Amino acid sequence: MSDASAGIGVCGVVNIETTLPVDAFPIPYFPVRYPTGLIGINVSGVGFNNASALVSLGERVSLFSMIGSDSDPAAAAVARALCNLAGVGDLSGDPSGDPSGDPSGDPVCDSGRGRADISGVLPVLNGTPRSVVIFDSTGERQIHTDLQDIHGREYPVEKFRAALPDMNAAIINNAPFCRALLGPAMEAGVPIVSDVHAVSDLHDHYNGDFMAAADILFMSGQCLPCDVNHWVDAVMETYNPAVLIIGMGGSGAFLAVRDVQGAGEGCRSNSGSFRKGHIPLPVLEQRRTSEAGTVASEVGTVASDAVAVMVEATETARKASEVVCTVGAGDALLSAFTALYLGRAGALAGLGNVWERDPVACLRGAMLFASAKVRSIGGASGFMTGDQIQQAMGFMHR
Repeated sequence: MSDASAGIGVCGVVNIETTLPVDAFPIPYFPVRYPTGLIGINVSGVGFNNASALVSLGERVSLFSMIGSDSDPAAAAVARALCNLAGVGDLSGDPSGDPSGDPSGDPVCDSGRGRADISGVLPVLNGTPRSVVIFDSTGERQIHTDLQDIHGREYPVEKFRAALPDMNAAIINNAPFCRALLGPAMEAGVPIVSDVHAVSDLHDHYNGDFMAAADILFMSGQCLPCDVNHWVDAVMETYNPAVLIIGMGGSGAFLAVRDVQGAGEGCRSNSGSFRKGHIPLPVLEQRRTSEAGTVASEVGTVASDAVAVMVEATETARKASEVVCTVGAGDALLSAFTALYLGRAGALAGLGNVWERDPVACLRGAMLFASAKVRSIGGASGFMTGDQIQQAMGFMHR
């Protein structure tokens, strides 16, 4: 499906995230520290991060997850964040009953933000998942995650299946409850985007189903057991993704693209051949500040500031001093690539039809998006808008 009115489904964890800065790893023992004003508490989780990024880029999103029941004290904070994401006043949606909060059905608000349908977030857990993110002055982080009773819980498949006709793509993360949603998406012919994060085993027992189902497969390069070139060959020969992206932090990403037979008809008819290569972080052209301000002013004051800063920096993403916290960077990369390659954002950026868009250009744009995100604390903060990413992509060296 490539209907402009359709949206992107997101299946993944929503949690309460506590962020704590430290000077460096390893952390030396000290009985008490006083990071005054620096401990943050936010709503995050891979599913929420993906949905928030996509909404910022102007996409229509349907979020599927499970959180704590009303008796869980953390549930109220999550509910408020979800309502803000959806643009509604309470978790039930607007008075018309439209969970998107938009009676007109227009997928984009006047502000350029997208909309999120949160009716698929079910308050059925005994407790809302939680995480503690410890990060140092270089942006490196350590994440402690408590998924509460989400293990062993099953998401109602029929609720997800009913929403599939309205999806251009489904981001199905590797949370336990998401596994059962892979089959319905495949049966419906909806492209699956999945991130298996830091894997080191080609036949990983837990992630194998996600790797086999993904049309667009993301993973981290942190724990690869061999040279990335050999690893890419092995993954592409063992599984059948149309696109494989391995995030490599400050070194950029490694991209493999399979030669697709019959563009625009999905990607389960892929040929065996593929192209691969390392894509470095994009470099922005250095232009006169006045020109940057003139170009950016077309998209408003906030966008003007963001683009002007990036243009003056020239290599924004490369500057370690601008990396505040890397938590959520991978989620941002995946979300932006999905929006540019399969979503409305790519069409607005003039990248062509779905499955005919240049994956290299989409990945470079997604890396710009992720580079801006790591200058903020919290997995669901620091996102550029669709207008901002379009303007920034115009400053990339070809």
